[in-house]
Amino acid sequence: MNELVFEKATILIVDDNQNNLQVLCDSIADSGWEILVATDGYSAIEQAEYAQPDLILLDVMMPEMDGFETCEKLKSNPITDEIPIIFMTALSDSFDKVKGFSIGAVDYVTKPFYTEEVVARINVHLRIISLTKQLAQQKVDLEQHYAAQKNKLTDTLQNLNKSQIQLASSDKSATLRKLDTSTAHEASNPANLLTGNLSHLADYTSKLINHLQIYRRVYPENKAEIDINAQQIDLDMLIRKIPEIIFLISEEIEQISNIANINNQLKNS
Repeated sequence: MNELVFEKATILIVDDNQNNLQVLCDSIADSGWEILVATDGYSAIEQAEYAQPDLILLDVMMPEMDGFETCEKLKSNPITDEIPIIFMTALSDSFDKVKGFSIGAVDYVTKPFYTEEVVARINVHLRIISLTKQLAQQKVDLEQHYAAQKNKLTDTLQNLNKSQIQLASSDKSATLRKLDTSTAHEASNPANLLTGNLSHLADYTSKLINHLQIYRRVYPENKAEIDINAQQIDLDMLIRKIPEIIFLISEEIEQISNIANINNQLKNS
């Protein structure tokens, strides 16, 4: 699984004031992140499409195209719509927080900047990105693995049914004793493999969900932003559905294991 590496994250800073750009670049220079800069909304959109940064720090007050319009264009573009945006605004500016969050921003910082706050907020959102990607990738991996194993088990059961039809006219007990024991193993081995993997997957999923819930409690100052992001990805649904999917898969595996056990009993009777 490709987990986002915080030390290698790319941050795009958008501000028409060179002094502000310099202050921000100096503030996060020691983080190890790759820093890109843009001085207007048009070049910010162009760089975001090309470089695909992990996070954007976007100034609200800019000439020609302000931060709100730039944010709306980024969120309407399927290439850049999932990049988190943190607004930057001066304390003297009239910043509409509701509007900022409603068009897709995840947070905001005020000028003059405090280095520790900027770095902390960036780290929080990079971690949220990482956790979201891990949950999504885990769901995809589970579905792919389950589909592959289900196809394999379906083929095995179809072969078993064909064998049973071909031998139906023969004496039941004598015919079943001649069945190749590998047929039962082909059904039971993938089921055992899936059972073991599901146990680990359930444990990993529980830990990830618990870790994400800790973030929601530990950063109360970002609760509104985190709740907005959670609503956008329907986080509560993901937390509820993933364990349900694991439970349903476990039930199907148990049914397959029961079929293999019945065949073994008939063969040995």
